[in-house]
Amino acid sequence: MYPTIQENDVLIVSNQKKINIGDIISFKSDTSLIVTHRIIELSANSIVTKGDNRWRKDKSIDTSQVIGVIKEGVRIDNHGTRSIISYRDRKWSSVFNRIGFKYLKKLKIIS
Repeated sequence: MYPTIQENDVLIVSNQKKINIGDIISFKSDTSLIVTHRIIELSANSIVTKGDNRWRKDKSIDTSQVIGVIKEGVRIDNHGTRSIISYRDRKWSSVFNRIGFKYLKKLKIIS
């Protein structure tokens, strides 16, 4: 998920039920790993995600695999300074420059 989420970021996971395309979620994979990626496709029962720094989308997951939505986190720099990062407000230009999805024109970011 680099550069959106960086090494040593502490993520705050919300267990909200409403999720949207563009949200960053954590979910349990088929191999029981916890994965944090962005939603790029969404239907009633399935979700397709993709890491911001990946070219290929992930295979579809069931909505029951979702642990929660990442809304913010804490970033600690090399000097020990802590910053609150709101992932919902992050600019997505670098993400969509690499993705080129048809969803870009349909996507509405809700603050």
